[in-house]
Amino acid sequence: MFAKWSLPENTMCSRSYCWCVNETTGLEIPDTVTVNSIPNCDKPMAGCLGKKKIKFLEDLLEVYTKMMTQGDTRRYTGSRNLTLEDQVAKWNFQRLDENGNGFLDRREWKTFKSETAANSKLQKCGKKFPRHCDVNKDKKITLIEWTNCLQIKQEINSSRRTSQRSSGGPRIGKNPFTTILQR
Repeated sequence: MFAKWSLPENTMCSRSYCWCVNETTGLEIPDTVTVNSIPNCDKPMAGCLGKKKIKFLEDLLEVYTKMMTQGDTRRYTGSRNLTLEDQVAKWNFQRLDENGNGFLDRREWKTFKSETAANSKLQKCGKKFPRHCDVNKDKKITLIEWTNCLQIKQEINSSRRTSQRSSGGPRIGKNPFTTILQR
């Protein structure tokens, strides 16, 4: 029913049914199934909508860019070939991920919240931002959830996926159809 190329990356469809998926696991996000329409998989951020959200994201990236360019980038393991926004997002994710497990858990959200609370431009929207980013509600934010939340297109893994697919290599990640086939 829907053209494959017109769907957002975090949406899957079969026949007339569409649903949001976790981009990391490929699993369906509960309560997102729609019939004959594409679901809105972008979670609204309560109290920070429209122009406020755009301004918040711009200000947040500006603050994080300053922190990165003036701070210690030795811990940063990202590619210098990424856009500045991608580098800033990944550097700050790694900085906030204090235990280095690849997730921002609720304890690590506190660092983000205290940093945004200290900046008058970021206070209002920053308070609920981590919860907004945790799309699958597992109380952990992945790098993909983080960059999607910052509204930065994820280029970090997509180039690797493309090169493996075009070279006939194995598909990366869990098969998103396993949950459908198990029903």
